[in-house]
Amino acid sequence: ACEGHGFHAKTLLMPASTVYNTRPQFARLTVFDSGQQRTHQRTAIRVASPTRAQSTKATAVMAQSLEGSWSVWAMPKGAAAEAWKTHIDRLAAEHGAPSFQPHVTLVGNTYHSHEAALQRAHQLAQSLKPFTVELNEVSAGAIFHQCVYMLCRQRPDLMAAGAAAREAFGEAPSEFMPHMSLLYSDIPPGTRREVAAREQQRLLSRADGSQTPPVTFEVDSIALWNTVGEDKSLLSWMMMADIPIGSPRTRGS
Repeated sequence: ACEGHGFHAKTLLMPASTVYNTRPQFARLTVFDSGQQRTHQRTAIRVASPTRAQSTKATAVMAQSLEGSWSVWAMPKGAAAEAWKTHIDRLAAEHGAPSFQPHVTLVGNTYHSHEAALQRAHQLAQSLKPFTVELNEVSAGAIFHQCVYMLCRQRPDLMAAGAAAREAFGEAPSEFMPHMSLLYSDIPPGTRREVAAREQQRLLSRADGSQTPPVTFEVDSIALWNTVGEDKSLLSWMMMADIPIGSPRTRGS
């Protein structure tokens, strides 16, 4: 199938988070290079490594999800990504919650076919310029996916990226609250507030001047994720493409 689209395949090893932060495991991923200067990840990067029973359930969900719900994320990279992932893993372990990759959602739960979502993501990436994410306050929400999170400073470049993402995926304009989740959970409201207050102190009131994890990171690509909202295990969530900002879609990509 890859040859039919003009791709050359190579294999990478990348860490995959585990559901309850047990021993680190690795997932073998295939990355397709179109032969141009840009490389796009086209196969699944799993958010969490399932047990056998969980895998059976997740497989059924994934079979339906590729024609379903999509999200576009702005993600930190390198040392910033590793530092935030470690922080998220710790909170997940403390509260028996699923772990996930650090991200700021530009548009979420938008419904398209796989090919249509990929095409729209490429068009969005081509229209954007690199932008900056600044995290400035920890807060607690009322729903599973907004349990505890860090609000982003509403910089013009970030807000414009969010508006462009909604337009690219055919979504009506709406209020955009850019944030990076730290914990997905259904813990009680009081516990959410306690965790948020503790994380505010830990992340933003750093007496030692530490900047790890960093509260500012640059975004030079967007990630297209297949996200099934009702799957609270996150086992079916997959990254389907990481597209450099400003890059045109090459033939077959």
